[in-house]
Parts: sequence; C-alpha cells; structure tokens
Amino acid sequence: MRFKRLRRARKFKLRFPSLSIPWILAILYITIVIVILTGPIFKLERFACTTNTLETCPDFVIPELEKYTHEYIYLIQTDDLENRLKKNLPRADYLTITPIWPDLLQTTIVWQHPIVNLSIPASSSALLVGNNGQILNLVDIPDPQLPTIIASSAADLIISDRINEPSLQAAFDIVKNFKTANIKTNTINLISPQNIQVNLNDDRIAVFTSLKSIPVQVRTLQLILSQATINSGLKIIDLRLDRPALKPTQ
Repeated sequence: MRFKRLRRARKFKLRFPSLSIPWILAILYITIVIVILTGPIFKLERFACTTNTLETCPDFVIPELEKYTHEYIYLIQTDDLENRLKKNLPRADYLTITPIWPDLLQTTIVWQHPIVNLSIPASSSALLVGNNGQILNLVDIPDPQLPTIIASSAADLIISDRINEPSLQAAFDIVKNFKTANIKTNTINLISPQNIQVNLNDDRIAVFTSLKSIPVQVRTLQLILSQATINSGLKIIDLRLDRPALKPTQ
C-alpha cells in the first residue's frame, strides 16, 4: 500500500519546462529594456533654448519647459507646448521643441525679420512689421534700413496684430512687390485708399490706388522706370489710371 502511494506521488510530480538559450536571452533583454525605460535615465532633467540671432530666448520659455521635469522623454507630446509658446511669441517665424535622448528638451526659435516700419503722421516711433503682416515690435525710431509706411489707420494696431485694413494692406503689398521687383523706396504715404504716394529713390513719386491690383501697378511702374527717355521734369508717375500718366510736381 505504501509503495502504491509513493508511485502515485511520483506520477503527479510537478515538472517545469526547460527553456532554451534563445528564450532566456529574449526574457533577459526584455527585462533590461523595461528596467532602463522605467528608470531615471530617460526622465527629463535638462532644458535648453536657442534662437537664430544673438538675442537670448524670452525669460518665460525655460520655466515653461521645466514644468516637464522628471517626465519620461518618450511620453512628451510637444504639439500643445509649441502652440502655447507661439501664442506668446508673435515675433517667432516658427518654433520647434525637440526631445533629445536621454534627458534634454530643446527649443529652437527662429525670429521673423521686419521688412517695413509702420508709423502714424507726426509720430517719431514706429511699429516693425514682419513678412506675414504681423506687428513684431514697437521701436522709438524707425529702422533706417527699412522703408516706412505712414498711415493714420495704424494708430489702433498693437504688437501681435496683423495688418488687415484694405488700404493699409495695399501699402504693405507695395513694399513686398517692390522687394521682388528690386525697386527702392524710403517712404509710403497712405493718404486715402485711392491716393497712396510712394517716394522713389530718384526723387520721383509713384501714386497707387488700393482699388486696383498692386502687382499690376508695380509691373507697370517697373516698365516705366526701365525707359531711359523719361523727361526728368516729370516727377509724378500716376498709376491709378488705365493709361499711367507722367506729371510734373505741383
């Protein structure tokens, strides 16, 4: 009887499966990966910000990044953070946030370069306007390297606004088209929607209207300026008419 019980116990003895070397290595690899990814090595500890100029990053950028301290780098969603920072940086042409393994969150800011001063009559200060029509900054004096638009309608604009008033947009489009056509100007006086006077560098004045295509008027002006037979006494180039007119100054 005792012998039968012994045989029965041996019959039901637990057996553990034997693992091959590849299985052991796979389990060991997975264990190491889990330990590394959930350990401190991939938690954010360093934060940096650079720009495309010598200007330092705004003071609030790094503290905003530091809110993610000790977060795992592979779980960071940068889209919301980028959008939040962009709203507070109207001068930025674009902004990117890049997680750099193992523990660095890098922000890169590319500033817009202003292309025109925007001022109101009898004012010594100016707003700097970027290529997309956004107000970038307020300066005490206009940048002498840039043309200046003088317009009463600019009085209500503040930093981060965009130019959207039609006649002011037309004056801004003149600046952009002049740049493409390589025509020089220093001052654009927005007197009315149908009277935009552009001072050219040869002492002539080109008169535009916001009611007609600005690119077409600029191309017409470019053609007129290319003609060597223009009477030097005709200082006014009126582009508002179907047939542009050359007039003497009054």
